[in-house]
Amino acid sequence: EDSTDESGLKEKTRKQTVYLPGGCILSEKQFEDMKDFMTRSYVDDCLCIEGSIECRVSP
Repeated sequence: EDSTDESGLKEKTRKQTVYLPGGCILSEKQFEDMKDFMTRSYVDDCLCIEGSIECRVSP
């Protein structure tokens, strides 16, 4: 199942695991935590780069 959320991240979910483009593999809980983190006002964007999630934050 593919879906795209407002941040434009395309995710595939399989058995409680989320696979993000760029090689990130998160548990469902980690993914929910990341989405919650991304709603904070100082977080601009989060990307998966070579297997790690990197977020841009406002100064």
